[in-house]
Amino acid sequence: LETQIRAPSAASSQILWIVSASLPENRTLPRKLAAKLEDIAQLHGGAVPLHGRLFAQWMHFAYPRECPYPHVSGTTRPVTDSEFHSETRNSPRFSRSEMKNYIESMAAAQPPKPGADAKEDPRDTCISDMWEHKEELVDWASWNVTLVGARP
Repeated sequence: LETQIRAPSAASSQILWIVSASLPENRTLPRKLAAKLEDIAQLHGGAVPLHGRLFAQWMHFAYPRECPYPHVSGTTRPVTDSEFHSETRNSPRFSRSEMKNYIESMAAAQPPKPGADAKEDPRDTCISDMWEHKEELVDWASWNVTLVGARP
């Protein structure tokens, strides 16, 4: 994406075009995801910063297996598998059958929303439920402004 855009930010339409062109033929982006990209652009005066947390979150929903979810700084405490096992005495991994059972139980527990359109994309619900509208920018200019403002 960065090699095609060649800039620190881009219009949401340009990003959507590049990302949509890179998806396999049997896959499309959820409508709500396109709207979220436009929201990010509006927040930043019309352009999406490529090195921000919100865009990283957007990329996670577009490519959930390739892009990790960008937690807000300071809200998680990463641990290794062995640390997790030592602290909890549980396995840090789920078996395929455990994952299948979880997915089936979640699908069964989700009653249809009142007035929900039968054509509604279930991926839109996931995006709405999990989206965290908190931005963190990773760029030199913002970092420098923050440092200058923090000096006595």
